[in-house]
Amino acid sequence: MLFFVIFIVFIICIFWKYYEYFFCVSIEEINENSIIVIDDKVKSSKNKQAVRQKPNMKFNDLQKVTKLFEMKKWRKESLEEGGNGSFDAFCNCLAILSEEEKDFLIELTERFELIDLPKITEAFISSYKILPSNITNNDGYLYVYPLTKNFKQTHDKSTGFKSFKLIGGHTKSAESLYYQISTQSSCLTQTYENIIFSKDYSLNKIFKKFNFEKDILLLIDDFTGTGETASGICKNFLAADYPNGNKLKPSNIIILTLAAQQQAIDNIGKLGIEVYANIVRKKAITDYYPISEISEKIKLMKNIEKKVKCNPSYTLGYTQSEALISFYRPPNNTFPVYWQPNKTAIFPRFPKKSV
Repeated sequence: MLFFVIFIVFIICIFWKYYEYFFCVSIEEINENSIIVIDDKVKSSKNKQAVRQKPNMKFNDLQKVTKLFEMKKWRKESLEEGGNGSFDAFCNCLAILSEEEKDFLIELTERFELIDLPKITEAFISSYKILPSNITNNDGYLYVYPLTKNFKQTHDKSTGFKSFKLIGGHTKSAESLYYQISTQSSCLTQTYENIIFSKDYSLNKIFKKFNFEKDILLLIDDFTGTGETASGICKNFLAADYPNGNKLKPSNIIILTLAAQQQAIDNIGKLGIEVYANIVRKKAITDYYPISEISEKIKLMKNIEKKVKCNPSYTLGYTQSEALISFYRPPNNTFPVYWQPNKTAIFPRFPKKSV
């Protein structure tokens, strides 16, 4: 009997000593001002004791993040639980911020738009339905092509004309979108008989059939932030040579995106080219808050970016676009705190690299 008691005491001592290791969490008395200390060790196939640090979180902060994720319908599971780890990552980011910065980042994130892979086709159809009926139901055809600059014109000796040739380069989001939509194009072509997807990705075949009086080149992309890249591509199409001396006019080109910043629509519009998007956003700070608050909000975000060690080249997003959006990967127009890898907060909510 004595031996059994000693054995039980020994087990209790071992359990108490290694409690935090086994359960990966130690929590002090919880109230709205309490600190939740989470410091876990996880096993990894590459490193048996890979340590993933978690933050010191006030309980009311944890409640705010939980409420935010539930409102956005984002997964809260950790990587070990089969989730994407975004909840932990968001907490890691908040843990190094001041109270004012925490509240501001949560406030911005409430307006964050996420269109993940399963929703892409649905979002594209929603954008397509925005097109005016005089475009979707006219006598001409709509030739769908990705908004990409991975092409050039070369002189074809056999025909005497300049032909389009695809050039190498990293696959852009527009090309990924085109591939996904074209594989499910029947959901559009059954309803709209005049929409055409090029099966072999050939601009030459498109313009061989193209009626320059009434056909439209429908350039698609998931997002346009500033309009700079899109404008450059459109200028290339307008300047290109086509069979029989034809030229594309601005009215022959339409850009269709899942989402767009208003500044991009305005910039592209200067070429006389229309842009249609299901989601149109203005700058998340500059165009949202009262003038009297803008400078302070900008300062808050820059302080957040500095603490998270974001690349200064992308402060407030590429060319200070102040975007709040992500797809299967985020555009660099989005605030970098949401996507740029770093060693401080271990936070991108949406990794820039494909996953």
